[in-house]
Amino acid sequence: MTHWLSSYVIFVVVAFGSAWLADQLVGLTAPGDTCEGLLLTLTVGLMGLLFLLAIVYLRIAMAAILRERWPDFLRRRPWLHPVGVGCLVFSISTPFVFLAGPQSALAYGERVVVTEALSRSVPLQRAVEDYFARTGQLPQSLAELAVGSETAPAFSALRAVSLMPGGALRLAFGSARYPDVNARHILLVPQIEGSVLSGWDCRGGDLPAGLRPLACRASSVCEAFGYQVAADR
Repeated sequence: MTHWLSSYVIFVVVAFGSAWLADQLVGLTAPGDTCEGLLLTLTVGLMGLLFLLAIVYLRIAMAAILRERWPDFLRRRPWLHPVGVGCLVFSISTPFVFLAGPQSALAYGERVVVTEALSRSVPLQRAVEDYFARTGQLPQSLAELAVGSETAPAFSALRAVSLMPGGALRLAFGSARYPDVNARHILLVPQIEGSVLSGWDCRGGDLPAGLRPLACRASSVCEAFGYQVAADR
């Protein structure tokens, strides 16, 4: 009984524990981030190692079936069987991890709603720029801007847009579906050079770096885990 229980535990750890870890790594991998290469290397390395072990175990198993005898080293180490089977199950499930893993799919959806919110803020940014070009000042309220309302898409997580002191736009998110976005916000700060509003700095706010477009990240994704990456700014 103890032998079967330990074998089951080993199988679950190898098959489903590895799938969970791979899903977490895929979800953390933010396109364009300075540590994207590191996370991809870890993900591919994990999957490649388990895939290689699965192939080796499959070849040994096929040879054992033909010879009707398992190799001595496997008979002396029965824990290698659940490891091999776990690697096989993980290899079969790899496409599902990439396409429908809980964390990777969630992170993709969160990045989509953040990008959608930033796109919807573009008319307001243009209105602020036009106001500044006409008056030489930043507006004190959204009511001073000639921007009409629009219907938000059903999947939108953007809940409110407000004008902060200094002309910054605050995009507030709210979503029960996307917990890492819920109750977070992005600040769009106008960049003024001389008498020209030349652009917007979108690195402010408390939204995690991995969910932001590359231009809106104040730090690398893996810096949150204490890993420092030299980045060209």
